[in-house]
Amino acid sequence: MAELGERIAWVEGRLEEQTMRVDDVRDAIKGLDERIDRRFESVDRRFDNVDRRIDSLERKLDSHFKWLVGVVVAAFGTVASLILRH
Repeated sequence: MAELGERIAWVEGRLEEQTMRVDDVRDAIKGLDERIDRRFESVDRRFDNVDRRIDSLERKLDSHFKWLVGVVVAAFGTVASLILRH
C-alpha cells in the first residue's frame, strides 16, 4: 500500500510542477501581451503624428495651388485684354 501512496504523492508532485509551469507560461504571455500593447500604442502615436504632418502639408499644397491658379488666370486675362486692345 505504501507503493500506491508513493505513486500518488509522485503524481501530485508532478501535477503541482505542471501547474507552476502553466502559471509561468500564463505570466509570460501576460507580460508579452502588455509589451505588444505598449508597442502598438507607440506605433499608433507615430501614425497620428504622420497624419497630422500630411494634413498640414496638404493644406499648404492646396493653398499654393489656389495661388498658382489665380496667377495663371490673371496672366491669361492680361494677355487676352492686350490682344483684344490691338
